[in-house]
Amino acid sequence: MENDLFSQNVPPPLAERMRPKALGDFVGQDEVVGEGRILRRMLERGRLESSIIFWGPPGCGKTTLAHLVAGSIESHFEFFSAVTSGIAEVRRIVAEAESRLKLSGGRTILFVDEIHRFNKAQQDAFLPHIESGTIILIGATTENPSFEVISPLLSRCRVFILDQLSEDDVVSIMRRAIDDPVRGFGGRKVIVADENLHYLAHLAAGDARTALNALEMVVESLDDGSGEIALTRESIEEAAQRRNIFYDKKGEHHFNIISALHKSLRGGDPDASLYWLARMLEAGEEPLYVARMAAAPKSNALYTAYGAAAADVKEHGPLPVPLWIRNAPTRLMKDAGFGKGYEYPHDDPDAVSGQEYFPEELKGREYYHPVDRGFEREIIKRIEYWRNLREGKRKKEEK
Repeated sequence: MENDLFSQNVPPPLAERMRPKALGDFVGQDEVVGEGRILRRMLERGRLESSIIFWGPPGCGKTTLAHLVAGSIESHFEFFSAVTSGIAEVRRIVAEAESRLKLSGGRTILFVDEIHRFNKAQQDAFLPHIESGTIILIGATTENPSFEVISPLLSRCRVFILDQLSEDDVVSIMRRAIDDPVRGFGGRKVIVADENLHYLAHLAAGDARTALNALEMVVESLDDGSGEIALTRESIEEAAQRRNIFYDKKGEHHFNIISALHKSLRGGDPDASLYWLARMLEAGEEPLYVARMAAAPKSNALYTAYGAAAADVKEHGPLPVPLWIRNAPTRLMKDAGFGKGYEYPHDDPDAVSGQEYFPEELKGREYYHPVDRGFEREIIKRIEYWRNLREGKRKKEEK
């Protein structure tokens, strides 16, 4: 019998194989599944008491948590992608759920990945079945549910916000894949220094799936069957290629970063302003959107400062925007802490706030150093005045 390429058993990707089977193996998101948290208590009791939505960046664990719910709750579970399936498939699942409920009293949990891909009419189709108890809905989205999920559906769901995974979290996930003899590479002799694994985690920028995909690619490319597989920085760079500076021109990240830029400008912090400007431009934002036809004297110091800010963007990747400088136009965002503690500079007698506008990892950065000639002499005076004023206010707040 001829070998048929399509009939061979091809193992699933490493990221899928390494998906945790138990809550104790889940890495990160302590605010959601840590000891004593609501979701953890529900899973430990084996009951899901309401429909829920997981909101967070790619590769942070949304789908994995849905799988863990499936393994913890005594209900029939249906996995469904809003990208590959449509409303007809939803109707079939609901019809089967109704029959199941009538015949055996069994509940059905429906997981909808990328629920924001459904339009408002399609989302509306879930409402009567959630109301009747026919299905319990679990949605996953990378987009802000306040804007992408219809209000009637959102009001019937509890939203759990998942954060970008830390570099240490991603390293831990990859190390587990390297050591696991069944699902990972434990049966092979994979050698990688901690610093190189941290480098790969750094390139993945909090996305565990991206990190595992790159790890699998580099291991498979180096495995010639001769024994030891040594992962070097060079081989990792080749597999990972250029880091994707995550930025959606129409989505949540766009609005968070433009909010950070506006608040940094309003707060008189040219260095943080340059950083957020670089975050937008280096990710491909249209320069005219940012510039808005502004005009200013040419400055080599500004050119140099932008280069330093852009270097930090490339080096550190898409660091999260601090919550206090994110806008909070909806109740959900306010409840999540967006905008909490923001100090409006014009409420201050000096119209200057001592607030920090940088991500924690870049706190205190100074990019812009104007030269002592021409109009920049006046700029030096202004910047020194602002910096001294902000520093004085920060010290006063710390006391």
